[in-house]
Amino acid sequence: MGGMTLAIYHEGVPYPVLQAWAENGSGRLRSSVRKLAGWLRNQRNPRSGDYMERLARERFPQLDKVVCVGPDRRLPEISWAEVQQVILLWPDANGIGWKPIESQCLRSLRAGGRIWILNGRRRQVELGSEVYRSLKRRRTLEVSLLLNIVTSAVVIPLAGVLWLFDLVRGRR
Repeated sequence: MGGMTLAIYHEGVPYPVLQAWAENGSGRLRSSVRKLAGWLRNQRNPRSGDYMERLARERFPQLDKVVCVGPDRRLPEISWAEVQQVILLWPDANGIGWKPIESQCLRSLRAGGRIWILNGRRRQVELGSEVYRSLKRRRTLEVSLLLNIVTSAVVIPLAGVLWLFDLVRGRR
């Protein structure tokens, strides 16, 4: 293929702006935001950087360089003219916190270059416009907790109705 193959690792946080804002807030607010972020991190079950690097070297033997991106989500200095392939090493299933990094890669990669996603579940897909749109929808659902809220809004009243039905019929 020619050109450098670059892998990028980052463990993103689901609510970077909210977490930064909460650090200046009250103890209760800080605690609540940390609990929510911790719960989401647990749900995501992210893989370690070492695991992701081993997986990348297994799947892409031609891998030249692995770069780790910090919490600021800014890529280090990269000579994009030499890069032919980028492998985004998502430690979770949906790449939470990766949007700024993906945008930088899409803007910077030369024409004809390819961007691959390799996630912690060992799934590999090429990042194209359709995949990118689909990912934005899935991430929105995961981070907004919309599915959890809708499910709760249905299940809780339904449980009350079923309890009343059992009460009326004499079951306890």
